[in-house]
Amino acid sequence: MRESNARLPVYVMLKCLLILLPISLLQVEIPAREKPKQPPSRSRKQETGPAMRKAPTPRRQSPAIFAVSQNGSEAFLDPVVIVIGGRYMRPPTGVEDQAVLSRFAGRYYRAGQKYSLFFGGGRNGNVTVKQWLGKGGECNRSMAGVSLSTSAKIEGKVMGLASNVDSVSSRESSRRMPTPGERASVVKLAQRAYTQKGAPAALLQSLRTINMTAMDLDGDGRSEIVASFMLRQKGGKDARSLFLIAEPEGGEYKTGFSRYNVITDADIPGGASLDEIEDYVLVQILVDQLDLDKDGKGEIIAMDRGFEGITYRIYKRQKDRWRNVYEFSTYKCAY
Repeated sequence: MRESNARLPVYVMLKCLLILLPISLLQVEIPAREKPKQPPSRSRKQETGPAMRKAPTPRRQSPAIFAVSQNGSEAFLDPVVIVIGGRYMRPPTGVEDQAVLSRFAGRYYRAGQKYSLFFGGGRNGNVTVKQWLGKGGECNRSMAGVSLSTSAKIEGKVMGLASNVDSVSSRESSRRMPTPGERASVVKLAQRAYTQKGAPAALLQSLRTINMTAMDLDGDGRSEIVASFMLRQKGGKDARSLFLIAEPEGGEYKTGFSRYNVITDADIPGGASLDEIEDYVLVQILVDQLDLDKDGKGEIIAMDRGFEGITYRIYKRQKDRWRNVYEFSTYKCAY
């Protein structure tokens, strides 16, 4: 009995250990399974969900530039250039298929559509489309008839510009008639240019100024002058035109750019004579100026009214030189 009683405590101890061991192991495992989790990271869905999605950037409208003219009670829009991403793109010329012109008219020539009018590079009123002229006939198919609301004196050879983008220019308007002194200085430049091209002195007496306009193109307080001249005699064999950009130099002017052209009877279609052609058809003239690239300097937009259409040109001053950076011809039918 002693022997049996002596072994009893050992048995009891072993039994207790067998009972307590699973409990202790369970206590060790439970905290491991219930360890607090880290805050959940943002899921991909949450990152791209409506609350986090970046608002779409409004689509910028590409500026379309139109020449604005008026003859008597009738005013017109004629496309010159479309500026897309800083690049000059050509609009329809008027000879495209009707479907192409209809799409253009549907975008730009809807009745009642309004455009900002610019004169001398600054905002000056509005243009309202009345009708697209390309629905019938073969002439002026890329043009629109419009009404003008402006204080600018647009008539005949004095034209302006219009755009579908109000902010295409925020400059002040700069356009006026030259002073007598400015005019005399620029005429001297023209006479010198004609003499250098071989025009006889006697012919210089018939020099005509077609148009002359003073504009401060770079905001320095001094005006550049854009002028067009014609030299010809009735019954003569040729007509000599000169387009001139004059820049201030001291109290006088110097030639910044000139374009000289000679037209003879052989250049006129249909066997017509030079005497039957008006001067404005034979010479390049100013449309207006506009700072298209927003560098603080106005580009000059000019036009040649040819025998069957119009050629628009954009001149820009680059590295101290005037350059013809864009050219676009549009069909208008015979003169």
